[in-house]
Amino acid sequence: MNITRQNIDELNATMKLNVGKEDYEERVNKTLNDYRRKANMPGFRPGKVPASLINKMYRKSVLADEINKLVSEKINEYLKAEDLHVLGDPMPNESQNKPIDWDSDSEFEFVFDLGLAPVIDASLSKKDKIVFYDITPDDKMVQNYIDNYTRRYGKFGDAKIVEENELVKGDIAETDAEGNLIEGGIVSAGASIYLELAKDENEKKAFIGAIVGDIVKFDVKKTFPNNFEIANILKIEKEKVDEAPSTFQFKIDSISRFEKAELNQELFDKVYGEGKVNSEEEFLNRINEELNNNLSKDTDYKFHLDSKAYLLKKLNLKLPNEFLKRWVTFANEGKITAEQIDKEFPIFEEDMKWQLIKNKIAKDNNLEVQHDEVVAYAKEVTRIQFRQYGINNMPDEQIETYAVSILKKENEVRKMIDKLLEDKVTACIKENVTLDNKAINHEEFNKLFQ
Repeated sequence: MNITRQNIDELNATMKLNVGKEDYEERVNKTLNDYRRKANMPGFRPGKVPASLINKMYRKSVLADEINKLVSEKINEYLKAEDLHVLGDPMPNESQNKPIDWDSDSEFEFVFDLGLAPVIDASLSKKDKIVFYDITPDDKMVQNYIDNYTRRYGKFGDAKIVEENELVKGDIAETDAEGNLIEGGIVSAGASIYLELAKDENEKKAFIGAIVGDIVKFDVKKTFPNNFEIANILKIEKEKVDEAPSTFQFKIDSISRFEKAELNQELFDKVYGEGKVNSEEEFLNRINEELNNNLSKDTDYKFHLDSKAYLLKKLNLKLPNEFLKRWVTFANEGKITAEQIDKEFPIFEEDMKWQLIKNKIAKDNNLEVQHDEVVAYAKEVTRIQFRQYGINNMPDEQIETYAVSILKKENEVRKMIDKLLEDKVTACIKENVTLDNKAINHEEFNKLFQ
């Protein structure tokens, strides 16, 4: 097989493959012989169908299939041998390819367009200067962490009177605008109203000062403008809230007040595990460690975004955009329009440029993700997921079990490897450039993302 390449410019090329009978005949005959051995046709013993009949029935489709496989193999071998870094996949040239007559042609010519990756110099030095933000934890942030834990592990206790944000339970009955009960109207027995969720202060005031046995008249739609909450209170489907009435009376059966957990050993054990923290001072130290760890993740993430923007601007890579638009259309099997591609292409282009830069930095600095790193990351992901449900002390054996289940999902593993490699690349950039350190408080830091 003869393969030639013609470079159109630095980012585009064409590749021509000339396929002769000597390239494919043996493969075609072998496949047809396999068909013959397995053929089971009326009037013939198994494996004894005449070769001419098999040839007549299957040669054309086998020829097309074998040549397609042969061309694909040779393209991959050629790209590897020539060390060509292509973007997307080789695409059939729309103007140079000639129609094929599979009945009579014995020699074939295929022309493909190639989109070439740009040459990248992603070397880093101390001449490269990138901002790195340094957030110092303040008393307000520490207190927010404490409040979060005391609220998470707080509980409701009995109260005698409604004062502010209590949970009241009782029976609801529909009334008219004057507060008179409507016979046959909506009735919700054993309903719960959490006043902290009330949005209308005037309606909320109707409950303040009430005790068990009192009847409160209120407008449920003014009090709770969220249809989900209203549906729960009235015990109706959310889709029926809009057509439901607004005015009701509520007879209070019980009042509960939420109390935050106290800063004591019981709370310390719930948050960090039994006996891990044994004093308020140790508790504050652990919170500061946790806070610094989270802030470090935040600042590293911002540095990742800033270093990515810096390198994209510095290297100013050019891509074979027209080729890539064709390839995106082909890869999506025509499911997206040219207008959609034009609209979304800038995001795709930036992502591809960064992928090329990231891979070059990884290659130049021998950065690789090891299996044990993926396992450790899967465990950390599992721990984070459990923390979101308030489970902070899941045993290691169970963490291991859940992590193993994650690692069985190829797509999840690919995502983790990509994330870990990106972290390694960001760390490499951080180590090799000059950091323009800037102190900033958390509020100002958050504004950088707006």
